[in-house]
Amino acid sequence: MMRRPMRKLFVPIALLATTTSCDKLNELTVFDISTTTEIVIPATTGINLPFSMTTPNIETNSSSTFENNDTRADLIQDIRLTDCELVITSPSSANFDFLNSIEIYISTQELPEVLVAEKQNIPEDGRTSLTLDVTNEDLSEYIKSERYDMRTKIVTDQVPGSEVRIDASTVFRVDAKVLGI
Repeated sequence: MMRRPMRKLFVPIALLATTTSCDKLNELTVFDISTTTEIVIPATTGINLPFSMTTPNIETNSSSTFENNDTRADLIQDIRLTDCELVITSPSSANFDFLNSIEIYISTQELPEVLVAEKQNIPEDGRTSLTLDVTNEDLSEYIKSERYDMRTKIVTDQVPGSEVRIDASTVFRVDAKVLGI
């Protein structure tokens, strides 16, 4: 008679332990890759016309990043952009009031361009930092490559007056299998 109640307790406790250990294991296989690149918007940008700028090739250093996180490219399950923030670095008097919209695309020589972040109808409220809305694209193949390009497409509703320099900080969430697990 005593064994039956113990058996009823054992199953929920075993399930809880399994779920908890799977959650902890999942935490070990997820990590972030952060990058920062500069976007330069020239003072001669037209109003209400799309204007594109491409950043120089961005080195991924993905092999060493994967290795530092006990994984490798063939074990990557998913990479998604989780955060994209723009901060004006110069001139100090500049803000994002001149922008109507911004879109950021990623591409490689082998892979097509895909939209990764954007902000439409940017308010004129004097802000000097801007958090973009990110898409839910799986970017594994882009980040696993040695380098990628980012193209920024903007539409302005004012002429900036002078060249505007912006730091674009991105965070990519990597979900991978850990070596040996």
